Amino acid sequence: MMRIVAVAALLLTGRAVSAQAASCDWLAASLRDRFELDAPVRVEGCGNVRANPGSVRIEKVHFAGGAALRVTLHQGSRRLPLDIRAWAEVPVWIATADLPVGTRLRADIVRSGRAMLPLADALAPRVMLEQGWATTRRIPAGETILPRDVRSGRELASGDICEIILQRGAVQVRTQAIVRQVLHGGQEIRLERLDTHRRLTAGAGRSLRVVDCRGGTG
Repeated sequence: MMRIVAVAALLLTGRAVSAQAASCDWLAASLRDRFELDAPVRVEGCGNVRANPGSVRIEKVHFAGGAALRVTLHQGSRRLPLDIRAWAEVPVWIATADLPVGTRLRADIVRSGRAMLPLADALAPRVMLEQGWATTRRIPAGETILPRDVRSGRELASGDICEIILQRGAVQVRTQAIVRQVLHGGQEIRLERLDTHRRLTAGAGRSLRVVDCRGGTG
């Protein structure tokens, strides 16, 4: 009898693990769609969210530091807050030598690669070598260089013209925008598209990519 109970418990545990994995897959796909990411996303800590929940959708996402975030799921009149961890695999620069504080990034001291970063870091504007970024902390050889580890050699300012990338599913739009406001030391950038005059925001938790900027007037 005890053996039967043990086998039954093992089967139930296996089903729970499978259901949780499917739930994480659904949440990962939903986060990819929400932030229009063309990158693999991994989610952990999904709890008992039902896989393929049909009418359930993500209503809000709050970044809580590192890989942690709280998503609010919405179904009809019901709202369920859920604390999870999420990462996305994106292109990165990796130090090929120890980089002291203040080192200007150059092609001979970094190499390109891909890394699974916390979702907030993966959504931040990517570091571009031609912008003269300099390190704000010591970065050991072999370590991934995150946007928060560097500052632009030239501070962004209102009126600068930037090249931006907007991802809409499989469609990528590359266009130009003018900087209207720089907040939190450059961690959040408010822009206006030159072609449509639509207001946009770049920074952690945003799918917009700012790839190059130059001085301008606006």
